[in-house]
Amino acid sequence: MDSMDKMERSGDGEQTAEEKRRKADVSGAEASADGEGRTDGARGGKVRRRWFAGLKGAISAQLSSRKADRLAPLIDVFVLLIAVLFAGRHLIFGSYPLAVALLAVLPDRVWIALAGAVGGSLFLGKSGIIYAMIAVLTVFLRIVISGGGTADGETADPRPSGLFREAPMLRVCCAVISGFVAAVYEVLLNGLTLATVAFGLSMVLLPGLLVLAFYGFFDCGIGAKDLLFGGRSLFASSGRDFRRRMALIWYRASAAVFLFFITYSLDRVSLFGIDFSYVFAAAATVFLAKRFGPLYAAAGGFLATLALSAQFSVAFALAGLAAGLLFAVGPIYALAGGCVALSAWSSYAAGLTGLLSTLPEYLIGGLAVYPLLGKIRKEAEQAPKEDVARSATDMVGTMALAYQGKQRGRMEALERSLDQLPSLLRRLGEGDDRPGEEEYRRLCADCAAAHCRACSGYEGCRSAGVTAGTKSSVRIGEKLYRGEPVSLADLDDTPPYCTEGENILAGIRHGAALLESERGRPRRTDLYADDLDLFSDLLGEVRAAEAREREMDGELSAKLERAFCGQGFPDGVVRVFGGRKKYILAAGEDESGERIGSPELKEALEQAAEVRLSPPTYFRRGNMVVLETSAGEKYAVQFGKACAPGRTEEVSGDSAACFLTEDKKFYALISDGMGSGETAKRTSSFAVEFLQTFISTGASRAVLLRILNRMLLRRGEECSTTIDLFEFDLVTGDATFVKSGAAPSYVKRRDSLFRIRSETAPLGILPKIDSERIRAEVKDGDFVILCSDGVCPTGESPRLVEFLNRPTKKTPDEYAAQILSTAASAQATPPDDKTVVVLKISLLTD
Repeated sequence: MDSMDKMERSGDGEQTAEEKRRKADVSGAEASADGEGRTDGARGGKVRRRWFAGLKGAISAQLSSRKADRLAPLIDVFVLLIAVLFAGRHLIFGSYPLAVALLAVLPDRVWIALAGAVGGSLFLGKSGIIYAMIAVLTVFLRIVISGGGTADGETADPRPSGLFREAPMLRVCCAVISGFVAAVYEVLLNGLTLATVAFGLSMVLLPGLLVLAFYGFFDCGIGAKDLLFGGRSLFASSGRDFRRRMALIWYRASAAVFLFFITYSLDRVSLFGIDFSYVFAAAATVFLAKRFGPLYAAAGGFLATLALSAQFSVAFALAGLAAGLLFAVGPIYALAGGCVALSAWSSYAAGLTGLLSTLPEYLIGGLAVYPLLGKIRKEAEQAPKEDVARSATDMVGTMALAYQGKQRGRMEALERSLDQLPSLLRRLGEGDDRPGEEEYRRLCADCAAAHCRACSGYEGCRSAGVTAGTKSSVRIGEKLYRGEPVSLADLDDTPPYCTEGENILAGIRHGAALLESERGRPRRTDLYADDLDLFSDLLGEVRAAEAREREMDGELSAKLERAFCGQGFPDGVVRVFGGRKKYILAAGEDESGERIGSPELKEALEQAAEVRLSPPTYFRRGNMVVLETSAGEKYAVQFGKACAPGRTEEVSGDSAACFLTEDKKFYALISDGMGSGETAKRTSSFAVEFLQTFISTGASRAVLLRILNRMLLRRGEECSTTIDLFEFDLVTGDATFVKSGAAPSYVKRRDSLFRIRSETAPLGILPKIDSERIRAEVKDGDFVILCSDGVCPTGESPRLVEFLNRPTKKTPDEYAAQILSTAASAQATPPDDKTVVVLKISLLTD
């Protein structure tokens, strides 16, 4: 029998403070199937196989994704050339950190960059060998960190690994480690000198800093195709959330830094007197002028050539400004205007030499990028004028949203009031748990009087007008109220012949202890405050769930918008809302409706969103069409159940339910009321109906179980029930068991059987809930079996386990009935209520 490697557990606030040892083991058939079980070496072998499988899957996925990209060969050549240039360009103290940073930051085409970096390093001579080795080391470190992925050959839906998709700081670490190796090698080779120390510090610090500087350009979610031919709204900041706006700012700054270092690396490359650094700067300036307008072109031209010449950087900035202003007239006029502006400044700054140093390069760069100008969309151009009907619709929609936002203020006020009410109630009861000074005084006087009346000399003292404790009770009450100890000396008003002093003092101490103990019991205000705390938590969680579904996912919206634009909607707009269950709106111009309704568009959106989408709905206004869809169900669940009372004349104390919520989650639930008959049935039925009613609100199981536990405790009689809840996400395939005192459950996968069990207490017994949340891996074709302890007691029946291990082709209803009859015939203990719920998981196919 397979082990439970994939069954994860998570407390999520549902475990008690006292940690228990949880058990999640397979049934007894595992011993006969696997002998002594797996060794550590076997586990390590499986990890290695999964790691290589993930690496292979990631490489295959990257190769397949490039086949449909016609720009891929050109980008490959560009990356190769940049890697060669970066490998041969030092920055300071003889260090060459640019290639290391490029290899550490690239999210794809790392192998091409590695070939370029190794080739460029070898041009440096003998010293370049170490840089080639450092380049290989950088890529190796990234593979080790990100190559394992999540692919699993045994899963029904393997997901590609995140090869070279590690977090920014991990990429920085790879660059720093590689630079450190280069620094150590230099020190070992040439000794510890000021020069080697300076070299070492630059190799350690610069690659990591460059990775951070380049990261925004490579991992902002904007690819080369998007940069060249993306829609107008791709780089627009208006309508974006704060996170997306910051990402766009970082992208622009990082792109400027990367552009600077490209021209800096091209500084020494020339052919027939033509400086390739100026050619590239000119091409970049013309591109920016057409794509982003005059201001971006001026800034780009200035930064690109700043590393080459301060005076000529002004010339390229003026050329970009002029070209950007004249692109509205035509590309020829834009190039001519740029030539005039560049020539004027270069001639003014350096005469004829300056003109000959920049004008040929600008002409070559402009002509090189000219074929692309017709395909590049200007980011700053305005959308076509909208018709009146569409404008009116947008205005009404905006006003409706604003109105809805105002109405939510009442809900917020109620939530704030509920949050404050528990503390108000607790303040109302403050001091109730501490006796007052007057109560202590009365206690002292009553104790003294009681002992005096029981004394044989009471009548004599009374006739003499002497009463013990009459005056000292005031002083003793004050000391008790302040928490100070009392002694026999405090009873100074007792007669010298009195023998009851010790008894009076003991009575006072005992009475004070009882009074304080009585006041220390829970107050009604505390109980009410605790109840309100629970319902305040419930309200807060429901509100948070609603907020998550209303929030726009800016990053995914931009990703799907790029996919939407790539399917023939260059001016399309996509908005994605919600958390787990995505809600998608896509709008574009489509007169015939064939493109927006095509299967290729739906497939492209599904690949970008990485979810299965439900059948879209379309709305048309003129030539504009809006596509509405959401994350659809990826899995389906069939279920069946069977139950029987412990004795034929009694009502079963078990209750069970299977239900589907609106957010596309399937639940199976069994509640076993303690005992049997009508009382147990009422308790278990209440628990099932309560959870079935409130689970769909979005509140967590932890809060719902706390409320249910409090309700059972407040009944004032012995009332408890178990909870065995299974949650299955039909969109993502995530599965979770929640158990409180429940019997073991099973996941049956062909000939294998996984047991899920938990040693917890039922609800309604302890003031704090004792439950456990267990995550499980469930695949296509699996059976999930939930049962009450009448079917599967603590000491499992070998006969039942053997039956569950056998393959079955029964429907869930038939299988549940078989399990119930097998359990009944296998048990030798007194009969108990029996309930079985069987689920079959299926992967939906188109």
